[in-house]
Amino acid sequence: MRYLSLLEVLELHEAIIASSGGLRGIRDIRALESAINLGLLSIRPISIQTLFQKQQPSVFPSS
Repeated sequence: MRYLSLLEVLELHEAIIASSGGLRGIRDIRALESAINLGLLSIRPISIQTLFQKQQPSVFPSS
């Protein structure tokens, strides 16, 4: 999986503003950087099976 860099996010933001309008600029660039970096750090592979098992209540109580 490939993640967007800060520069790519900024370029995408500019392209969206150019095509649909809106205010240019970023209010808090440090918050944006933090959100991008936090997303990269918090991604952990997890199987669908494991996720599904966690959501299912146990029919038989464990002894």
